[in-house]
Amino acid sequence: MLIALFWWAWGRFGKSQSEQREILLFGLVDSFLAVLVARVLAAALPFRERPMRVASLHWQLPHGIDQQALVHWSSFPSDHATLAFCLAGILWQVSKPLGSIAALQAFFAVGPARIYCGIHYLTDVLAGAVLGIGIAFLARITFLRLKVARPATRWLEKHPSSFYAVLFIWTFEMAEMYDSVRSFFQTVGITEMLKTMFHLRTTLLLHGVQGVHAYSAQILGGTFAQAFANAFALITRWR
Repeated sequence: MLIALFWWAWGRFGKSQSEQREILLFGLVDSFLAVLVARVLAAALPFRERPMRVASLHWQLPHGIDQQALVHWSSFPSDHATLAFCLAGILWQVSKPLGSIAALQAFFAVGPARIYCGIHYLTDVLAGAVLGIGIAFLARITFLRLKVARPATRWLEKHPSSFYAVLFIWTFEMAEMYDSVRSFFQTVGITEMLKTMFHLRTTLLLHGVQGVHAYSAQILGGTFAQAFANAFALITRWR
C-alpha cells in the first residue's frame, strides 16, 4: 500500500510542481539509506534475539511463521518499521493526506504485524519509526535534496522510458524490503564480491582483457568468460 501511495503522489504532482517530485525522488535514496542505517545499527549494537525464539516468553507463533527465519539477525531496530515510517515521512512532506494514510498504515499494520509474528519487540518498532522519520526529514535540507534529485530529474527529461523502467524496479524492491538484493548479497557474499571486482579491475589494468578472460574463466567455467571479460573492460573504461 505504501508503494501505491508513492505512485499516487508521483502522478499527482507533474512537472509544474518540481519540488514535490524532487522530494519523492530523494525519498527513494533516503529510504534505502534508512534501511541501510537500520541494518548497520543492528550489526553494531549488542545482539537482541527475536521474541519468537526466546524460550521464556513461550511465544505462540502464527500459522506459517518459520521460527528459524532470520537466525543470527538482531531484532533491534526494525528495518521494516524504519522503511515504512521513512516513506510516510517523505509522503507527508508532499501531501499531508497521503502522508497521514501512510503513517496510519505503518502504525496500525506494519508495526503490529511484526510484533504479532514474534519478529520484533515494541521497542524495535518504535526505534525504527524514530529512525525512519528522522532520515525522511533530510529532504528538508535543500542542498542535499537537489544534489540527489536533480540528476534523476534530468534523466527523466532526457530518457523517460529508461527512467520509468528503473523507477518501477526500485519501487518493487522497496515493496519487498529489498529482499532480492539482500538474498543476492547473502548468496554471493558482499566481501567476496568486492574482492573479486577489485581483483578483476587490477587484472584488467595489468594484463588487459585476456587477463580478465583467464581469471573469469575460473569463476564462470569458461562458458561466458570471453563475453564477460569484454563487458567488464567496457564498463570499467566507460565514464
